[in-house]
Amino acid sequence: MCNKLTSTYTRPLPRNTAGPSRHPTATSRDPHLYPINLDGCDKILGFTQGATRVAAIVSSLAALAGTYLCTRDLYGKGKALLVTAILSLSPLLVQNTGQGYSENLVLLLFVATLWAILRSLERPWFIVAAGLLAGLGYLAKSSM
Repeated sequence: MCNKLTSTYTRPLPRNTAGPSRHPTATSRDPHLYPINLDGCDKILGFTQGATRVAAIVSSLAALAGTYLCTRDLYGKGKALLVTAILSLSPLLVQNTGQGYSENLVLLLFVATLWAILRSLERPWFIVAAGLLAGLGYLAKSSM
């Protein structure tokens, strides 16, 4: 079903640009948040492969920012910068960003969930945000 050049979520360019964009229909076993994320980029940038890459890059950069915030709260600014730099050089993160996979969005939501859990130790109402982010993480990749 997948080959080296395309992924499950990388959509081909439309053949008829005059008609409405046709996305693959989601089944009950498919994650739902990632196609919604792509639809938002499609509305802004058009239905292109570039829009998919922009969505992956934005998710990846946001995941790096979330990693920095989470690590900063635990260990301080210097170690947070080091961990974020090491993560940014991770071959898996670079590959997933280039392929347009949903793993960047999953990483973003996972790190944001951890950050909200850490914040809930000082402010208990952050646990509600952690639960919401964990639910969104499940919707981004239901096989987690």
